[in-house]
This record gives sequence, C-alpha cells and structure tokens, in this order.
Amino acid sequence: MDIDDVQRRGTNTAGESRDSAVGPSYWSEAVQEARRVGLDVPDGQTDRVDALRSRIRSGDLVPDPDRIAKALLGQGVVDA
Repeated sequence: MDIDDVQRRGTNTAGESRDSAVGPSYWSEAVQEARRVGLDVPDGQTDRVDALRSRIRSGDLVPDPDRIAKALLGQGVVDA
C-alpha cells in the first residue's frame, strides 16, 4: 500500500462511503487516465469500437463516467 492509498482511506466519522468522500477532481483524473490507457491499446476491435462510437453519437448509448472509472479502478486497469 502506498501513501496515496492511506490518505484516501482516511477515517470518515460521518458514516459516508469512501466513494462519496472522493471529490470530482479524483474522478476526473481517473477518467483521463483511463482514456490515456485506452488510447494506447492497439486497434484490435475497430468494428466494435466504431459501432459503440456511432451509438454514443446518436444518443443510443450514454456512458456513465463514474461507473467506467470505478470498473477500471476495480479491475486494476488504472491505479489512482
């Protein structure tokens, strides 16, 4: 465990979850890191990516940045 992990886990006497104690800048940084990691991935699934982009542009698919960031952190894809 590094120092950053200890600082983010601090005690929370208000009974809030760890997620609610994390500010918007934390999630913004996590999403940006996920974007950087995603851009480094080779073009292996271009058909699927193109289909998803098309659905996002048309409004049929609305990504949830908080959910994406939590999933990437939970799977160890990015390290906060």
